[in-house]
Amino acid sequence: MADGNTAECAENVRLASTVFADYGSFIRAIIRSQIGDQAEAEDLYQDLFLALVQKPIPESVVLKLVTKSSSLRQIHQERCEKSYLRAMPVIS
Repeated sequence: MADGNTAECAENVRLASTVFADYGSFIRAIIRSQIGDQAEAEDLYQDLFLALVQKPIPESVVLKLVTKSSSLRQIHQERCEKSYLRAMPVIS
C-alpha cells in the first residue's frame, strides 16, 4: 500500500511540476502583482504548488492547457512574422 501512495505522490508532483514549468512565471507574476510583500508572495507561490500536489489538476486538463498554449504561441508567432514581412520595404 505504501508503494501505491508513493507512486501516486510522485505522479502528483510530476503533474504539478508540469503546470509550474509551463505557467510558473505567469503564476508568480500574478501573485506578486496582488501581494505587496514579496516574501509572502513567494510563500503563496510555494503553497499553491503544494496544493496542486495534494489535489492535482486532472492530467487531461493539463494536456489541454499545454496544447492550447502551444497553439496560441504558434498563432502569435505566425502573426508577428506576417506583420514583420508586411512592414518590410519592397525592393524592386
